[in-house]
Formats: sequence, C-alpha cells, structure tokens
Amino acid sequence: MKLYIPIVMLAALCLAGCVHKKDDGKGGKKVTKKSKTIKKTESDSIPLLNEADELFTSENDDLSFLDNSDSLFDSDDAISEEINELVAMWEEQEAEKEELTFNTIYFDLNKDHAKEGQDLALEENVNTAKLAVENGRSVVVHGYGCQLGTPEYNIALSQKRASQIKAEMENLGVEADAIQAVGRGQTDAVVTSDSTDRQTLIQELSDNRRIEMAVTDA
Repeated sequence: MKLYIPIVMLAALCLAGCVHKKDDGKGGKKVTKKSKTIKKTESDSIPLLNEADELFTSENDDLSFLDNSDSLFDSDDAISEEINELVAMWEEQEAEKEELTFNTIYFDLNKDHAKEGQDLALEENVNTAKLAVENGRSVVVHGYGCQLGTPEYNIALSQKRASQIKAEMENLGVEADAIQAVGRGQTDAVVTSDSTDRQTLIQELSDNRRIEMAVTDA
C-alpha cells in the first residue's frame, strides 16, 4: 500500500504540468487549454458541387460554345441574310414572269400562215417563250378568226393558225411539251364592222385574224 502512494502523487504532478494556471486578477485560478489555429487554404474557398449538380456535368463535357456565344449570333445573321437574298431572287423571278409579253401575229383571210414581214416578231416571241420555259412555265398560243365565214369554219381555221405557229416555235428551239395551241374561232374580237361591203369588211376585220400568246403555269 505504501508503494502506491508515491505513484499516485507522481501522476498528480504530471497532470498538473499539462495545464496552465492563470491568475484572473481576482485571487482565483482559471484553467485554460491551449488552442490550435487552423489555416485555411485556397481550395477551402471553392464551393463543392452537390450530387444534383454532378449529374449534369462531366469532365468530358464540351462547354467551349459558351466562350463563342458571339459566333452564334453571327451565324443567325448569316442565315437571315441568305433568306433575304432568296426572297429577293424569288421576287425578281416573279416580276420577270409578269413582264413577259408577246407580239401578236396576223394572218391574211382564209390563210393559216402568218403574213410576210413578221419574222422578227415571231423570233422575239420564241425568245420570250424560252425564258418562260426556263422559269418553269409554259406557253399557250390562241388562234382567232374574223366575222367572215361560219363559226365552225373559223374554229377550225383558228386552230390551224395556232398549230402552225406552235410548229414554227418548235423548229426554233422551244420545247414542244411547253406549247399548247388552242383555236378560239370568232370569239374575243378586237374590232367589229357594220359595213356591207365585203372588201371593206376584209380590211376592217384584219386585226381579228391573229394569234396571241400568253404564259401559263406548267
């Protein structure tokens, strides 16, 4: 028993050395423990992603487009410019279609061949017809007669006139499938006459013996 008393006293002295006694100025003793200072590193200030955020990010994700946001707007501007160019081209083509006009070709009485001296007018019609075909359209040749003769006779004659012009246009390079010939007879007269003299009627009604051409959708 005497052996344990020195051991207990030694342990008490060791324990007393592990604490610091400070006088609080009031005659009492205050015991304090040494504190440890923890130094924060730069990595401690970086917020960590939670699990929900990690589901949408990955080391393999390509986020480079965020640095090129201006190029996205540039691309939109380029597309808008191309659309405007296409619209302008379409409007120009539509205007050309509307401006396509043809010369009237005239015929002598009871004839299905055009009067002489109209080669240039026919050539211009051929060029206009080719342009219409290039734009995806076709051409109709309308043949007409005058008041002289029966309606049945003039229907047949006007069809021959339209067919004759169609054939000449084909020979000059217009696609046959792009031309339609239609006989209209005595309809749509541009002039009339009340004369009872035959020679006068022939002269006055000469403008009705004609073919007219028009552009139509293919």
